[in-house]
Amino acid sequence: KQWYQRRVRGKSFSSFKRVSDEDLSDIIKSMSKKHCDLDPIPTRTLVELLPQLLPVISDIVNGSLQEGRFPDMLKDSLVRPSFKKKDSPEDMKNYRPVSNLSFISKVVEKCA
Repeated sequence: KQWYQRRVRGKSFSSFKRVSDEDLSDIIKSMSKKHCDLDPIPTRTLVELLPQLLPVISDIVNGSLQEGRFPDMLKDSLVRPSFKKKDSPEDMKNYRPVSNLSFISKVVEKCA
């Protein structure tokens, strides 16, 4: 078992366990299969090809968590307005922003 020290938002983790391929696979399979336009391939395809893609995803997840850094390419999101009130749709105050993240971004977040 490998343990790592890292700092996130001013809080220190005294130990961190590497995410195993088996745990990572279970996490991915349990997640919603919603697709984001930022994803290079549809989420359902990623899940179908998981045995082949798991080593790469594992490197991304564990590398990010080990170093305490989130890859720049995963920091992008699509922000879209969502109507929140029953009032006039013309009034911009009746909308809230909704951020759509890539699937791999959500996987890293779930593993953290």
